[in-house]
Amino acid sequence: MSVRARGTLLVAAMVALAACGSDAVDQEANGGVEAATPVTLRVLLADDWAPTLPVVDVVRQFEADHSNVLVQVEGLPFSQIIDTVRAAQDTGAIPDVVQWHAFAAGAQGLAQPVDDLWATHLVEDEFLPGAVEDVTWGGVKYGVPLDTNALFLLINPELFEESGLDPAPPRTFDDVRAWAEALTATGQDRRGVGLSVSTWATFGWMVANGGELVSFDGDDVVVTVDAPANVEALDFLGGLVADGLAYEPSRAHLSLDAFELFRNGFTGFHASGSWDVAALETQSGWEPVPLPMPHGSAGTASGTVLGGSSMFVPVGAPNRDLAFEFMMALIEDEPALRLAQEEGRLPARSRVFEDPFFGAPGLQVVAAVIAGAKVMNLIAFPDATDAFARAIEDVLSGRSDAATALAIAQAVALEESGG
Repeated sequence: MSVRARGTLLVAAMVALAACGSDAVDQEANGGVEAATPVTLRVLLADDWAPTLPVVDVVRQFEADHSNVLVQVEGLPFSQIIDTVRAAQDTGAIPDVVQWHAFAAGAQGLAQPVDDLWATHLVEDEFLPGAVEDVTWGGVKYGVPLDTNALFLLINPELFEESGLDPAPPRTFDDVRAWAEALTATGQDRRGVGLSVSTWATFGWMVANGGELVSFDGDDVVVTVDAPANVEALDFLGGLVADGLAYEPSRAHLSLDAFELFRNGFTGFHASGSWDVAALETQSGWEPVPLPMPHGSAGTASGTVLGGSSMFVPVGAPNRDLAFEFMMALIEDEPALRLAQEEGRLPARSRVFEDPFFGAPGLQVVAAVIAGAKVMNLIAFPDATDAFARAIEDVLSGRSDAATALAIAQAVALEESGG
């Protein structure tokens, strides 16, 4: 998920109410009668989620349905959320609902298991498989899916026509390279694509080549950061930069520069999610054509990385049942559809994709790739994720070859995971 704004945004003003603690609302335990003591439900969301109208409307309705509850929503850059939760557990000021990746929070001991609440309130088969994976670690559910997305290719149809390219889905990495060569040849400052030091996007190229970073063998974690398919995919991206067919990242760990290059016509294709489609339509008035990722180097693999997020109840949060109820309200069909229509955030429940809104050709492509997208499980191990990012940066900057860089990241991942 891209980080768009810095700082903290309070959507609901903080109100001086009685401390929560043991006064949490548990409607089932109280026979449907809420506790008399006022309760503040603290919700921590990404700052590009917190102020959106669908979220604000859910908050208002939830407060209307719970007369003694104030929902306090705080927005933070997505990258800062999990460190904020860690700090809160040290101070005791723990939020009740947190948006991030519930599986990783569970793996790191930050999230409460919620299998019992799933058993009585949610149906697993209603959700996309990847969305369920995003809340599950070691067979235990630690949260509720919020939204999905996936890495796919966006092309600039005008530049493709100018370069004599057929805007058909690419079969192999060589097809993508041929795009880059043709686009680069049409202008001195033009390249095929802009790349970023994004672990998420890079993993998408690896999945497209049949790669995986972390998986399970029973209860055992299996780390394969330096697997041949991953090395081959990263080597492909590094080769585009080395041969002058792609812009290398100018700002580490951010994808904004790659998007700006695409938006301003300096590149002809871009690997991203549906949020950039919405941004292009809003900011530039033109619509890119979405295409699925290529089928790896041999044309036989298939897949991409799952985007989106989930929500969890942190360990020590005072209002577990009420928090779960709020999470369920936020993923109801109506707000989920509005978030797709208004914000480019795609639903986690499969049935929402049946709405006519998703009948547009471009959205059909997106919906199709999401169905088989994989979660980047490496996020469960923060040191390994940082090492993976350094490997990507070293390769795209020409400081290292892919095999060497990923072998270093593999060693870090093995040590951190105990694999």
